[in-house]
Amino acid sequence: MSPKGGIKPHKLFSIQAKRSEVLFVDYMAEHLTPSGRAGIIVPEGIIFQSQTAYKNLRKMLIENSLVAVVSLPAGCFNPYSGVKTSILILDKSFARQSDTIAFFKVENDGFGLGAQRRAIEKNDIPQVKAELDAYLQALRSRQSTADLKPSRGLIVSKEKISANGDYNLSGERYREGAVASPAFPHVPIRDVSELITKGTTPTTAGFSFEDSGINFIKIESLSADGMIVSSKVAHISREAHAALARSQLEAGDVLFSIAGAMGRSAVVDPSLLPANTNQALAIIRVNGALVSPVFLSHLLRSLRILAHVESVKAGVAQYNVSLQQVGDIERSPKSNGNPYFTPFDE
Repeated sequence: MSPKGGIKPHKLFSIQAKRSEVLFVDYMAEHLTPSGRAGIIVPEGIIFQSQTAYKNLRKMLIENSLVAVVSLPAGCFNPYSGVKTSILILDKSFARQSDTIAFFKVENDGFGLGAQRRAIEKNDIPQVKAELDAYLQALRSRQSTADLKPSRGLIVSKEKISANGDYNLSGERYREGAVASPAFPHVPIRDVSELITKGTTPTTAGFSFEDSGINFIKIESLSADGMIVSSKVAHISREAHAALARSQLEAGDVLFSIAGAMGRSAVVDPSLLPANTNQALAIIRVNGALVSPVFLSHLLRSLRILAHVESVKAGVAQYNVSLQQVGDIERSPKSNGNPYFTPFDE
């Protein structure tokens, strides 16, 4: 965690930044020997954030040490952290001789992605490891990687990654052949929503939180994988619920965090009602004939949306995005036509 106000960099860092995750990766990459190797687990922001320091870091990694990126599922470090992460595979001797970078995606790691992390049958790690080994072996023997067709990833040229100056390390961004359905128009979220608003904190209306009563959903109530964790739901009185009419929720409402820990999303289940929320969560009440709330919630947690939120957020002590910006979400201006959001009929 970066301390309040950021870190004051010194001359031992090649990247000028105040974010601890940037400086840690910079330090480790710069201190590898000419034949040094490393595997670094990083928060997903390193992969796609658009600030100059992040782009400079990715540029340096691509040019000097990065050979592969392994995307891990959100929740694989539960119950300690639900943050989405990736593994950067660094090898200075391979990186300088290769003109490609391999991207792999782990969707299941052998355990459920909830707080309990119970063992499950699905496990992509052995396959990803085998395909990563094959890629590294090809680099080691100076063979072409063109014939490698990983089932859990893809191999992308450095030229393509560097083309627009973002040096984005989200592998799915470079996957070719994805076709958007022409049957549905690309529209902003507001065009398929009946309401986009946000809640109210009880204390601003003269009420306090209670030990029991009406459910009150906060950002910390939302898990990284799109669930509302009942043990982390607060409570208010029935009087407070009646007074906070703007924050009253309905079944199927999509909650989207727009302040602080931005980018979390979940759908309100009928079993939670009656319930309220505060101003840190946007309430998106969609037209069910045009879009599935579950589908929208999934899209709001996608890397494209997270990258978009990072690019438009504002604030100093606490970052936030506006309801206007939430309603504007449609497609990435740099997505080559791939939509952020496409409504569909269930």
